[in-house]
Amino acid sequence: GGEPMFREQADKALMLVPSARPLPVYHALGRLIAVALVHASYGDAALPLPLNDCLLKYIVGQPITAADVRRRDPMYYRHRIDALLRPGGIEQTVAALMVDRLVFEEDGVELVAGGASVPVTPSNVQEYVRLLSEEYVCGAVRSELAAFLAGFHDVVPQSLLQDCGLTFATLGALLSGVPELDVVAWRRFAVVRAAGVPQDVADAVAERLWATLEGWPEEERSVLLAFVTGCSRLPAVGFERLDPPFAVEVVPCVDAGRLPTAHTCFNCLTLPAYASSAVISDKLTIAAHEGAGGFALR
Repeated sequence: GGEPMFREQADKALMLVPSARPLPVYHALGRLIAVALVHASYGDAALPLPLNDCLLKYIVGQPITAADVRRRDPMYYRHRIDALLRPGGIEQTVAALMVDRLVFEEDGVELVAGGASVPVTPSNVQEYVRLLSEEYVCGAVRSELAAFLAGFHDVVPQSLLQDCGLTFATLGALLSGVPELDVVAWRRFAVVRAAGVPQDVADAVAERLWATLEGWPEEERSVLLAFVTGCSRLPAVGFERLDPPFAVEVVPCVDAGRLPTAHTCFNCLTLPAYASSAVISDKLTIAAHEGAGGFALR
């Protein structure tokens, strides 16, 4: 018996939840998951269910972003974050929340020291969104999360994970196996946009992209998905219901050294019009591994 310490999220992955259990039990749970990682590194199957991307990010020390909030609660994201980042968004949010001004405080919790007296301005709104996202994801489970992470890092230090170059996506793949990502469905439900190139050029570059992904192992596909969407796993309903839909934006290739970029809040991959599938594969691999978990707004 006893209360569960994990709960399945919308993406069928497990996230820590508060319970009446004492914190040393969460510490022991962290140690147990770390031991599972050690076994997985020798090729053993580790966990029958995947851990949520947010929990994986805390383990490896990657930041929580607005993309994580969007995955967990699209309505909250739309009204509290997306609306805020639009022109005039601070004033509109103040009016919607019926407050005198927006400050670095949420439900009585200061997001920074003295946050109740720090107003949100255009110059610090990005920092506010980062802190608000982190508070939304882990505020209710902060004590349990700290105990879990202390237990995990007792066995496998965070510095070791970072020295090995493990991102949250690669850690998830190592612990729980890799989600199957169907390239046919990926292509069918993706949007291809031309930005400064003819549409037929954009379509041809996108075809090279799909051919590249067909030849990639599942692990690399998962890393690319995490790079573009901020999430290593699809929602249970698959690419068909990814919101917004996966987008490939093809731009002119004015510099041969330029890497693809990702806009995680829009699930958008900006891909220069590289001349061959080999170049696409090389550039995507570099960008996805260097920038996994990145977050960009435009």
